[in-house]
Amino acid sequence: WVCCIAHNSWTLCRTLQKLYMLQPFTELSRGTVEDCIRTSIEEWFVKLSSSLCTSKDSKASALKIQAEACMNTCHAVQEHIVSVFKEFGVSYYSIFIQVIGSKLSELCKFCISEEKSLPLDKATSIFYYQAYLACRQIEKYASMANPSVLETLNIWMCYEPVVGNWIETACIICKERIKEAVASDTVVRVTDGAHHSSSAVDVAVFLHQSIAFWKSLNWPDAEQAFGYALAHFQNICHCTEDYAKTIYKRLNAKELTGQSFERDKIEKVCIIFNNMAHSCNQLNTVSEKLDMDSLYKRLSRGQGEAKKSFDRLRESTKEDIEHRIVTFVEEYSQTLAPEIRMFVTSIMTTGHETSTALEALRDHLTQSLQAFGDYLLDEVFQIILARVWSITLKCFHAVLPDIQKGAKGQVQGDNLNQAVLALRSFFFAEGNGLTGENLENSRYKHLLTEIECKCLLTTDLVFKCCTKLCQYRSQSSTLGELTINVQYMEERSVLKVNVLTARLLKGTKKDGSADTIVQVWMMPQMALQGTKTNYKTDLKKGTLTPKYDKEFQIPVKAEDLKRDGTHLALAVYHTDAKHIAGLCLVPCQDIPVLRAQESCASKEMVLPLFLIQDTSSEPLKELLVRQAAHDQEAVRFHKYLDKKLHVTFRSSPS
Repeated sequence: WVCCIAHNSWTLCRTLQKLYMLQPFTELSRGTVEDCIRTSIEEWFVKLSSSLCTSKDSKASALKIQAEACMNTCHAVQEHIVSVFKEFGVSYYSIFIQVIGSKLSELCKFCISEEKSLPLDKATSIFYYQAYLACRQIEKYASMANPSVLETLNIWMCYEPVVGNWIETACIICKERIKEAVASDTVVRVTDGAHHSSSAVDVAVFLHQSIAFWKSLNWPDAEQAFGYALAHFQNICHCTEDYAKTIYKRLNAKELTGQSFERDKIEKVCIIFNNMAHSCNQLNTVSEKLDMDSLYKRLSRGQGEAKKSFDRLRESTKEDIEHRIVTFVEEYSQTLAPEIRMFVTSIMTTGHETSTALEALRDHLTQSLQAFGDYLLDEVFQIILARVWSITLKCFHAVLPDIQKGAKGQVQGDNLNQAVLALRSFFFAEGNGLTGENLENSRYKHLLTEIECKCLLTTDLVFKCCTKLCQYRSQSSTLGELTINVQYMEERSVLKVNVLTARLLKGTKKDGSADTIVQVWMMPQMALQGTKTNYKTDLKKGTLTPKYDKEFQIPVKAEDLKRDGTHLALAVYHTDAKHIAGLCLVPCQDIPVLRAQESCASKEMVLPLFLIQDTSSEPLKELLVRQAAHDQEAVRFHKYLDKKLHVTFRSSPS
């Protein structure tokens, strides 16, 4: 109707122009047609309002009906009338869109301003959202006809007050559907090859519907869109947590204990755990499909900080779900502890034959874990393994005070240590056990080291302590460097060490120079043997770049050289050994060996000096305990280190 009026008006003007040959009349005719279109659209809009909306309709419902009717009309005009206007050389469709957009904007502002309370109820919020989608479609038609018109419309801005309601409504709808999905879930795998049940599939669908909602929203303003996206993703995370919380209530740890420990009940638990993990994994897919990267690029703020906001939400949700799984697994693992403790006690007291008791413990653990391994997703099974591994270590740790003194106690400690190493291989079996991430977990490493140190002979503990001290070495140093030449002559069982030069030493005298010597010893053999032989260079006075050029030949057995923990130690001292300038430790495995009838060049090394500052390692702590108990090897080793390194080891307050 509108387009017919516009077409007829234009035809009339063209006819008058030709009839009277009035050139100036052309612009006047354009204005006449434009006025005609505007007037007729306004009349049509009023008639449309009165014909579509009744008194029973809410303002939001009326706006939705009106917007959709305008959208359908715009589509019809786009399809059938625009080409007719173009024949006359002018697109009056732009005017048509502008007037409709203006009227819809006025109606939208009026409806939202008249709402008595925010937030809106679910139905009202949905009506406004449907009206918004219709308006955005009208804007698309406008851009197709004349892109410049789109800049003047901006109908979307009128809906800004209710966008938050849409996001909350989407969350409410999702939570309602999740509740229904869990209620109807029989906790049976959807297919034989699947790991999860029907509710996990439903949740995945709901989350993807949330993605569709965000994409259809397509809010133009980047800064506002980021805030809305963050709120929407936070709601998605809340929905995921809500699902995990609801499905978690179907669990009962007591079902897995005592006589009721049945495989079908374990399968039910595994399905629920898999459902929780599956919903958590969906968050990665959701964050990818929200296509936030394109939004980050439009932001004025840093992309890194914006991305971190989403990552924190995702990680927080993951931690919440994992915590629920861990809580249940912890309860289940505690039921295994008494039997594991019994097996561990048996291992400790079986004398030299530990294989039978150890095998019995392995069988028990396998039986307890096998069903979980069959049904659980890998990442969830890792949590089960980690908790049972932790309980097992604690059981070993609990029997340490029962180790007797003397030779029998050494056998008991050796039994426990061998068992821990064997179980470590059992739990961390490649492809079947715990991952390297769990292996490096500080909690397990601390327990492992403490158990190992408690079970070691003092001699072995001293060697382990030396290995730990060597870890303090660094590739560069502010204390200076020492250059040496070293070679082991196997036929003579002699370690030949040539101390060459030092450089970059720190000055201790008023003129900035220093008086230094170098002492050399084998660690820890000399400490354990109580050797009093001193291998030291001549004193070099008044220089920070001394040239020592001193060769030592130290008797060392080949088996001692190969032993893990054996080190060549070199220390630079100021003013006749009254103050240590720095230490060098060389693992003896790094020293070249000259065998009989072979030629082997000695190895020159440039070693950075360092000082031992951290004395809190488990081997050192255990040595301090044994020193206090008057263990002679521990006492001798500490005295030697105190003398050589000028460091007095003390037990920490903890």
